[in-house]
Formats: sequence, C-alpha cells, structure tokens
Amino acid sequence: SDGSIAVTRCRHTVPSPFTQTLQFSFYGTYMYVPDLPKGERRFQALGLNRAMLRQIMGSQEMRELLDPAIVAAVSLEARGLSPNKRPRDCDEMHAWLLKHGELIADGRSQCQDSHCAPFLEQLLASGRALRITLALPSGMVPVYIAAEDALLYQKVFGAESSEDANAQQCRVCDGDALRNFIRRYARSHGPFTVTELLQTYGFDEMQITSETLPALEKDMVLQRGEFTQGVSELEWCDSDLLRQIHRRSLAQARREIQPRTPAQYAGFLGRWHGIGGSEAGVEALAEHLRRLAGVWLPPSLWGGGVLPLRVKDYGPAMLESLIGSGRFQWIGRGFGQWLQVTFVAADNPVLLHPDENANETANESAVEDTAAVQQQTKARDPQAVQAVKEALRERGALFLPQIVQLSKMGLSQVLDALETLVGLGQVTNDTFAAALLLAGRRPEQKTVLTHQILAKMGRWSLTDCFETPAPESIAQQLLERYGLVVKAATAREGISWTEIAPLMELWEASGKIRRGYFVEGLGGMQYARSAVIENLRRDPRAGLPEYYALHWKDPANPYSWMAGAGSNVKDQLPFQPELIVLRQGVPVLGAGGGRQWRLASMMPLTDADLRLAIGALVKLAERLKSSDRRVTIESYDGSPSWQGEIGKALENEGFERDYHGMVKWTNYAPANFK
Repeated sequence: SDGSIAVTRCRHTVPSPFTQTLQFSFYGTYMYVPDLPKGERRFQALGLNRAMLRQIMGSQEMRELLDPAIVAAVSLEARGLSPNKRPRDCDEMHAWLLKHGELIADGRSQCQDSHCAPFLEQLLASGRALRITLALPSGMVPVYIAAEDALLYQKVFGAESSEDANAQQCRVCDGDALRNFIRRYARSHGPFTVTELLQTYGFDEMQITSETLPALEKDMVLQRGEFTQGVSELEWCDSDLLRQIHRRSLAQARREIQPRTPAQYAGFLGRWHGIGGSEAGVEALAEHLRRLAGVWLPPSLWGGGVLPLRVKDYGPAMLESLIGSGRFQWIGRGFGQWLQVTFVAADNPVLLHPDENANETANESAVEDTAAVQQQTKARDPQAVQAVKEALRERGALFLPQIVQLSKMGLSQVLDALETLVGLGQVTNDTFAAALLLAGRRPEQKTVLTHQILAKMGRWSLTDCFETPAPESIAQQLLERYGLVVKAATAREGISWTEIAPLMELWEASGKIRRGYFVEGLGGMQYARSAVIENLRRDPRAGLPEYYALHWKDPANPYSWMAGAGSNVKDQLPFQPELIVLRQGVPVLGAGGGRQWRLASMMPLTDADLRLAIGALVKLAERLKSSDRRVTIESYDGSPSWQGEIGKALENEGFERDYHGMVKWTNYAPANFK
C-alpha cells in the first residue's frame, strides 16, 4: 500500500517458460547437426537442464551422455567401497553403519567383512552396534546395524534387535520410517531401480511406487531418469549424487574436447598413416600411394623408408606391379642426387604444383632441383632431347634400345636425354627400377650400361598432361594426408593458404568439415572431418608401436613442419635431422650428420628406453643404408658412440667398433644399381 517493492529470490528446479523456449531453440538446432563430433555433442548436451535434455533427446540418448565409468565410480564411492574409504577403527566403522545402513554378516556384504570383523566385535561388546536377522527375499539374513538405527529397522521391517527376530515380506511399513530408510539407501548406492529395491528388501510395491518415491522426489531428495547404460527400467538417484555424476561427466567431456598436444597429433598421424600396422597386400599399398600422392621424395627413400613402414609385407615387386599395370605412374623432378619422384593414380590424376611464393623454406629443395635441371638441360644436346621426345610422341611407350634405333643416337646420349626429360617431369617409365637407376647413376657409370641394368628397365613414355589442380582436389588431398588442413601443412606442401581458405570456409558452412582448435600451436584456422576429430582424441598409445623411427621427410612426421607450442624439434638438434625416433608420438632421438651419423637425445632416456629407441632407429637405418650396406654411428650426445650405455645398446644390435665409430653391415639387398 505504501508503494514499496519487495524483491524475492526464487530458485526454480527447471527453467522458466520464457528461458526454456530460448534455450530449447538454441541447443536443439545445434545438437541436431548430424555429423557433430561426439565430444562436442556430449559437452553441449551436458550443459542443459536434465528435464530439457530429456525433452530434446529422449531417454535412451540421455543414458549415452553420462560416462559409465563415472557413474560406477560415484556409486562405488557412495557405498564406501573404495580402498581409501574403508573403516580404519571402531569409530569409523560406527560412522560407516550410520551412513550406509546394515552390513551383512555372512560375507555377502560388499564391505570387507574380514577387515571389519574386529571393529564390529568391539562395537557389539560396547553396545554401539547390534546384530539382527532380517527376513529378505533372499532368505533370513544376519546383519549388523548401528544401535541408533534399531528403532528405524523395527518400524521398517517389524524386526526386533535380536537373532530370533522374524520379518514379514511385502509388509506395509511406517511411511516416515520407510522414507528415511530409502533416503539413506539412495544416498549410499547411486542410481537404482524399483525392481532392485524390491528384490533386495521385499517392500510393498504399491507403497514404494505411489507414496515413498514420489514423496522423496517432491522434496528434491531423489530424481528419476535414465542414468546407467544397459538399464532399460526407470531409475532413481539421490540428487547430490546425480549432481556429482553430472559434474564429473561434464568435466570429462570438457577434457575430451581440449586441443591435443603436438605429440598427440604426431601419434594420431602415425596411426593415420598405418605406421607399424597390420595392413598388407597390393591393395593396401595402393591406398597408401593415393594418400601420399604429390609427396616428393628420393626414389630410394620410397622403397627403403616410407612404404615398408605402412605395408607389412611390402616388397619391390608390389610397387612394380602397380606401376606396370598402369594404376600408378611416377613423375620425377630434379637431377642426379636431387632427383625426387612422386606417384599419381590413373583414376585420380592430380599432381600438386607448389606455389613458389607460398613458403620459401618449404621450396628450398624445389628451387635447388629446378636450378640443377636447368643447368643439366643446358649441358645436354637440345637436339638429342628433342629427338627422344619426338620418338616417344610418335611411337608411344618404347624400350631404351628402340629409342636408340629410332633416334639414330648412341645409348649413353639417349639415356642422358631421358634423364633430362625425367628431371623436367616430361618422361616416366613403367618400372620403378628406372627411377632408382637415374638417382644412383654415378659419373663413371654414364657410359656403361650392363645387360642387368637394361633388363630392369621397362618402357619409357611421355607423362600425362596434368592441369593445375582445383582447390577442391588440393583440399581433399591435404585432408587425406594430414587429417587436418592447417596453414603450416599447406606451407610444407608449398601451397598458398589463400588458395584454399575460402573453400574451407564454404565446406565448414555446409557441414562437410569442422573448424576448431584441435591441436595446440597450429593456429586457430584448423579444419577436419568429424571422424578424424574422434580419431585424434583416441588414446595416443592405441594402434602404435611403443617406439618407431621415421625419416625426417616422411609425411607421418609432423615435426618437420610444426614449429609452435614447443614442437620445433629441429632447433633442439645440433645437426640437420635425417631420422627421428618417436615414443608414441613424442620425439626422443634424432639422427643426422651425413654418412657417419650423429645421434642426439631429446629427452632423458633410461637404459631400457635407449635400447628400444636404438632398435627402432637401426631397423629403419638398415633399409636406408642398403646401397652401401653399412650403417655408421659416430657419436651420441657429443660423446663417442662406443662409450657407455649407447655402446652396449649398439652392440646388442650387431654393431662393431670401427675407427669412425660403431659400424654395422646390413643384410639388405642393395636398393640401387651399382
């Protein structure tokens, strides 16, 4: 009447009609996106009020949101069954009985009866605990209870506090006593069903379902819902325990969508490329070649250090069969020691052409290759190069002697012309052995061609005309190779980010890919498919060898182009790395320095870890050094390689001391031509 205004705070159990409509519209629209990653879906859903969540998603999907491990852990803690929750003396045993109720005396209790027996005897002797017998559906069960609960149990079960007392099943109990009993049961058991309650205690079902549980729900002591996976019946749970389950599940969902470390991404990339996996056969090799299409590497590195890591039973004949059948062809660039090749699939003839202005560092080798080719082209007889090219254009694929006959030139002159055309990317061969020949051809061999060398060479032909790939093709190839499309990865490929950034935004808007901050240190512009995001969040130890070695230029090694978030591994090494050893994605050992390798550790290693890391390194090094059949390790962290634990580890791998360091002669057949 005096015009004053009173403000009263009121806390509702559910959102108001106005806010509920807004919240439902916002979350409902976002959550129905079909390919939303599971982690984001759980995180967004757990942020909703449970009543609204049930309205949006239904009961069955609600069960999928709560982490089963967290539900089980909270239930275990509520029952006092955790090792650190067991009673340690009489007072704690008495407190346990007051909080959890009866303790079954015949060993069926989930509490450690043998551990608690001395405490129970002392409580019985002092009158602080009683031993009674309850008539339960499972039979006459002796139990221990706190003396303070004697009246409660008498009202609920009609039982006297003695061993001779009998109880009656399905008896209608005192309402207040039954509510107090079930309140404590819920507080100390986690989610439960009415069936579990009736099977355990034999209460009257009508009284429980129509009176007791609804009354406790009205008092906000209990909440009904669907909480446990694999349970189809409606469940009940103590409100405080349910809040714990909800909070922990939300925290777990939040952790799941946190960005992964560079080491975790490296582990993902190892799995993505099948490093150390079980894939085998020609078809598996074909799939990996498609993923690696557009990667330029020396010919010997393909067969020695890249493909064998991905295909369990890899052999040179498998690659030759794919090239000889026309399913793939190799394209070259560079000359001599700078020769690099890549593979192109016949059913997807996309060849990535680097943008020379995209990243100077990424294209240093390409610039050297181009300069070498230009210099060699000038040194060659342009008429010979043109004559070979015309012969291939007119007659198609030809063997080397046929080219010699048609061009009217000498064998060495024709081979020099072919070498120049390969370096320009204009000629290829239907065997990979030809690429190995050109890469390993020494000056003293240029005029000598043995029958064995000619027999390993197939037919020479002009390469297909590759048009500049569309941004869609580039983006698809990057997603296949790295799982993510980030600016650093495009720079590694020599591709301009501005060329594909608009397409990434378009794909994100259409729901084809997701944008987010998935890996630390790679910038905020990160794009990936939903399935890849889930794979990235897997346990980094799953599906990977504990230790594995990669060539520094292997696309499965992200440290060659990642420089953020402390992942600039190259700066941690005192030399240009050639090999790197990873422990489930974490870099532990680097090797480099030329013909006599130097080793450097990137983290402290135990003697056992060092032996495992050396084993992985040597296994790859033997393949790469198969041309001279010798692996030489000069030093480790600046000390001679024959000293200390590194010397023992190398001896275990078959190394012997030499004046250069520790040396091992490999058993691998030469990968190049002599």
